[in-house]
Amino acid sequence: MLSCRVGRAFTSLRWTTMRTYSNAVDAMAASIADAHVPASSTYTYRRPKYTIPKAMKAFQQPTLAYQVPRLHYFTEVQEVENALPDAVANTGTLERIIGLDLEWNFGLSVGKTAVLQLATAFDIYVIQLSRMRKIPNSLASILTDPHIPKTGVAIHQDLAKLQRDFGLIPAGGLELSRLAWRFDANRWQNHRYLISLRDLSKRYLGVDLDKGATRISSWTQAPLSNEQIEYAASDAYVSLELVHAILLHAHRKNAITLNEIRACMQEAPHNRLRKPQRSHSMSAPLAHQRAWEIWKKGTSLQELALEKHIRLTTAGTYIAKAVQESPNPVEHGSETWHRLRAEYSAADMRPITVRYAHGFARHGVFNYAELHQILHAFRMAQI
Repeated sequence: MLSCRVGRAFTSLRWTTMRTYSNAVDAMAASIADAHVPASSTYTYRRPKYTIPKAMKAFQQPTLAYQVPRLHYFTEVQEVENALPDAVANTGTLERIIGLDLEWNFGLSVGKTAVLQLATAFDIYVIQLSRMRKIPNSLASILTDPHIPKTGVAIHQDLAKLQRDFGLIPAGGLELSRLAWRFDANRWQNHRYLISLRDLSKRYLGVDLDKGATRISSWTQAPLSNEQIEYAASDAYVSLELVHAILLHAHRKNAITLNEIRACMQEAPHNRLRKPQRSHSMSAPLAHQRAWEIWKKGTSLQELALEKHIRLTTAGTYIAKAVQESPNPVEHGSETWHRLRAEYSAADMRPITVRYAHGFARHGVFNYAELHQILHAFRMAQI
């Protein structure tokens, strides 16, 4: 279980073993989050912006009595089975779009999905999957149905995580960033990659998001605290409000139609994730393996990124992943050892060093005391 009490993690560094520094690294990593925003300026589902009924009316769709959405917190499979079929039968949204978000324990390794949130116009479901022996059938049906669009930022990464964690083949991902690029191109022309949920909220809802300590609390504890449930519910509902706000903005600006929206949704890449292929000895090397071979020949991360037309952080992730998967430690004092230490001590690589810290420590690139220093420098840079 992740502890957020950073101060206590470092009060005793006697007999500093690998375990002690490992715990310290985890605790420091847990403290790296966006600054807490005053409650008066933050979004909450309890004070919705009512973009959903506004968009429904603008596109001449049936509107019902929209109120503050009802919140449901489920820890039992049967609770989910009883509630979800009726929920998706009438979402109260354009094109049956629902909001989706995931939570898992924050640390140097990625935990299994602990909590899944779904939002319709009328209801928000906070489902604690970590308390269930299996994923509910009704939930699996929703996740794999391409005709029920699931929206959020980095939605395809979330769906891919569900695939890894539960063996599903999810479908129907609708990326909020893609909609913003498509229907508000001038505003986001300098954003080549994903647009953060916070930036979208500021632009289309005029609010900020609370990304404080609750974000990195323990999502496997039961029951979840009221603060966790409120946070999780708001994260799912803000995505649903945002998709309607973006479409409403586009409609007011260019009078787009539902047919144009449907066409955009059909164009969305990776609408259905592929089933993972079983690896075999003759399969082509993976991207990170190819990058590793190039890097070992003396190419720097910067040169690798330019050569392959990828982001520097992507190049850094490839090499870190290759090191993590290597069956052998990196020889202490070797050229590879020195290069890795130089590259991953750099300020722009610190987030990746944090993410792959255990791999670097296990392979002898850094010890945990050094990783603690890197994490501390990273944290101070965020202040």
